[in-house]
Amino acid sequence: MLKYLPLFAVLFTLLALMSGAARAENFPPPGTTFYPMEVDVQCTIYNELGQGVPWYMDDAVGSCNMLHGPAYLNGEGRRQIDLNAGAFVASGIWHYMDGTPWGPADVTVSTCPGKLTSLGWPEGDFPADSFFDVFVTLHTPIGTFSTTQSVQMTGGAGTWTWYYADGGSVPLYGGGPYDMLNMVHFEFDKSVVPEPSGLLALAGGLAPLGLAVRRRLRKS
Repeated sequence: MLKYLPLFAVLFTLLALMSGAARAENFPPPGTTFYPMEVDVQCTIYNELGQGVPWYMDDAVGSCNMLHGPAYLNGEGRRQIDLNAGAFVASGIWHYMDGTPWGPADVTVSTCPGKLTSLGWPEGDFPADSFFDVFVTLHTPIGTFSTTQSVQMTGGAGTWTWYYADGGSVPLYGGGPYDMLNMVHFEFDKSVVPEPSGLLALAGGLAPLGLAVRRRLRKS
């Protein structure tokens, strides 16, 4: 009997995770959460002929430590938490708009205060609105370009483990007078706990083991 305890423990943990995933999710307690993340950027840089050349970078990989404070009520009576995504660098590849690779890319992001505002309370804090206020620096094969005004990024959050924010259309400095950051997009993805569908699949895969244990217990 004792040798089957580890399997029972696994099955119990899966059931607990499944029931927890089904419950409404609230904002986490104050603290710091590590997030893998992806950054997308589109910009227009003018060449020496005065021609605007559009570039983009998709799925640049980075990470940050997200500081999150206690929940409080804002002026509209909605639950809210303050955020601050620590400064980070995301690395990827620049492409021309026709998809041709152009060169390596680093995007530095700094000054990242933000907020999550609940849209689901009292059933749960999610879905929620997300907001960040950031400065962006683009490192390219022909130089470095940066925003001297903050980019206001807004988006949504389905759960604490995944949310996004979009912003852009601000001037870039470091080249010509008309260079422009057209779009910047963040996706934060903690992805520690499997989705409910994944848990069900895993539980289904373990079901034959559970039946085998049950049959052996009956024989013993």
